[in-house]
Amino acid sequence: GNSIIKQYTGLEPRISFRYLMNDQSSVKLSFTRINQYINLLSNTAVAIPSDIWKLSSPYIRPLLADQFALGYYRNFRQNVFETSLEIYYKTLRNIAEYRNGAQLLLNETLETELLEASGYNYGIELYARKNAGKLTGWISYTWSASKRHTTNPIEVDQINKNRYFPSNYDKPHSLNIIANYNLTRRWHASASFSYSTGRPVTLPEGKFTYGSEWLVRYSPRNAYRLPDYHRLDLSISCDESLRITKRLRGSWTLSVINVYGRKNAYSSFFKKTEPDYSNNYSPYSLYTLYIIGRPLPTITYNFIF
Repeated sequence: GNSIIKQYTGLEPRISFRYLMNDQSSVKLSFTRINQYINLLSNTAVAIPSDIWKLSSPYIRPLLADQFALGYYRNFRQNVFETSLEIYYKTLRNIAEYRNGAQLLLNETLETELLEASGYNYGIELYARKNAGKLTGWISYTWSASKRHTTNPIEVDQINKNRYFPSNYDKPHSLNIIANYNLTRRWHASASFSYSTGRPVTLPEGKFTYGSEWLVRYSPRNAYRLPDYHRLDLSISCDESLRITKRLRGSWTLSVINVYGRKNAYSSFFKKTEPDYSNNYSPYSLYTLYIIGRPLPTITYNFIF
């Protein structure tokens, strides 16, 4: 009857300090609190990952995150080079995690498939950037951890017996390199390389028969990982005109995505199949979903008016 079922409010203080050591270096300290009233539920076991957004309700409390960060920043050669080192620690409460074997899609009583969890994230980030010259770009590296656990005393409402497990976003190593080179005043070349640890997944560890049916026994939550992700993209651009006063200016860009054709696994899953010679007479087969598993050339025209 258009009445309020449940209402949540929360303060979000944000505090930041900066100490200038000299003209080239500084130290920054910050604290941030965030209340999130909408939750992303992602089941990593599906063939095509589907994201479900669920509002907070009488049964799902808003996620509460507190983050502390400390960073050291230093520039070199009149700010041509920028470098930084930052560490952070984040605590999370009221995380919505799905039960083992949960059915998330088209579920009208989704709350019954969810459990409340807590966790923490921490890491260190290194960053360097070059701002001037023919060659510009930046490089960043992050080492991090992201863990979750449930605390319910009832065994059926536990994940991994309340022990900590990697979250879906736990990727310990992440490296990104961007380089831009001015060949001439009109021609520019760019390269982008990214690498990260494969994300955690839950996979079957065995199979057994129950009556006349084959059943699968799954591993603890996120006990395995997909193969590491890495990709190289290259591009070259040409500006049509250098006249700043020209009303319409355009540029052409030719690029190749995933230059060396790396088949980066986006998801792995088991599917029930008809036993035959091709699958070694197994009732279940392992499939891997790839996105852009080969070099992909593109051509783009950009214009400013």
